[in-house]
Amino acid sequence: DLDASAVDVGEVVAATVDSIRPQFTAKGVDIDFDLPLAATVIGDRDRLVQVLTNVIGNALTHTPAHGTVKVAAARTERAVVISVTDTGSGIPQDQLDTVFDRYTRLDHGQAGTGIGLNIARTVVAAHGGTITADSAGPGTGSTFTIELPGVSAGHLS
Repeated sequence: DLDASAVDVGEVVAATVDSIRPQFTAKGVDIDFDLPLAATVIGDRDRLVQVLTNVIGNALTHTPAHGTVKVAAARTERAVVISVTDTGSGIPQDQLDTVFDRYTRLDHGQAGTGIGLNIARTVVAAHGGTITADSAGPGTGSTFTIELPGVSAGHLS
């Protein structure tokens, strides 16, 4: 169940990045975020933080020291689009559709249960949105894109 209200996407992204930044510092991975537009969606703030923490945390897990993770948000006419792009290990083309399946882990040497992206997909779908993965293959990094229906948007002051 969602506890839906108006949620400022920029505030949620900034708060999530700030909370996870110490883990990036400890690993020696840069994290950057670009929020050129303010946008609001109707959603559950805590669940959206959970989604972003899962996706950004996965990017950190699969990005080596001295790599970079970039989080960006933009809006279209009908949606708010959040992307998380890393310079990490990448995803084989034939596994892009399966990364959201329950218990799927591409690197069995990493910690985790393989349910984080499945939960992220479920929560995003409950918000009426989509989440997708893209990568040119192993060693090329990955981009996860979350699209949420937007209700209002404007320029940041």
